Amino acid sequence: MPEPDSLDFLDTDYANLISNDYDPNLERLIKAAGELPTDAVLLTRLVGLAQKPIETEEDWQEFEAVWGKLDKTE
Repeated sequence: MPEPDSLDFLDTDYANLISNDYDPNLERLIKAAGELPTDAVLLTRLVGLAQKPIETEEDWQEFEAVWGKLDKTE
């Protein structure tokens, strides 16, 4: 069994992602397509956020924060 990639996340941070429409299978597919592990996490999170309506200012700020982190990794 391969070693998991280190993403510098605490277990509680990862559990929080999964509880908020985060799909670890999508993350795995994105990594298999050749993306860096950190980018795969951000892309998966962005997909999860985009699948639900952005109804509040807090929702929008969260979306922009994830988008901004992805933009910085390029």
